[in-house]
Amino acid sequence: MSWNIAWHSLDNRKGQVTILILIVLPTFVWMVHATLKLSRKIERKIKLQNGVDAALYVHTQTLASGLNEISNLNLKLKECLALLRLVQAGKIITGNPGFVITESFLKRLIQAIAKQQDLIKKIYPAWAYQKAMIIARKNETPHVILYPLTFSYSIRRTWTIEKLPGPYVLSETFDQHKEFSMDGFFYKAKESAHAKTTLSGKDLYSETWHLEWTPSKPMWNGID
Repeated sequence: MSWNIAWHSLDNRKGQVTILILIVLPTFVWMVHATLKLSRKIERKIKLQNGVDAALYVHTQTLASGLNEISNLNLKLKECLALLRLVQAGKIITGNPGFVITESFLKRLIQAIAKQQDLIKKIYPAWAYQKAMIIARKNETPHVILYPLTFSYSIRRTWTIEKLPGPYVLSETFDQHKEFSMDGFFYKAKESAHAKTTLSGKDLYSETWHLEWTPSKPMWNGID
């Protein structure tokens, strides 16, 4: 009789273990699945944020480089205009041995410098946008929105009394076009990323233009 009781007790314990496994196993599998799903979402989010940051960095840094180029040429233009005034006042200015700097030479040089500045003003904003899109694609961030789209610098040319091109200066609306933001997202995905930068510099006579990151909270649309 005692043997029958022992085997009956053992069968009960086996049955309890089986029931416990049937209850715990689905929960464990669900937790593993949820953890893997969450880790994949976080990985995509980090990758997306890195892509947006890199694209906006390249865009704003390229714009800053263009402004520094224009600033450098502004200094050269200012020097040429000063030399022109001396030549017009009757001063003889020599360059290399045997070469006399004339008024016509200086005017041609001023026009050449101004054309180079105009080319930078026209090309660099478009180049900055193109580079940003290339970087976004390389970082597998296929969908990005840049705001505002900059097709030209918000700067204006000054002119001399003789209607010769003078240095560029910042326009009155420059402050409205120095902050940039970029949103990135995956198609039909809930992850998105956001970044903001600012063009920072003093004026167009010093080559001090650079980008500054504007702190912003990344946009999460939730995790399911």
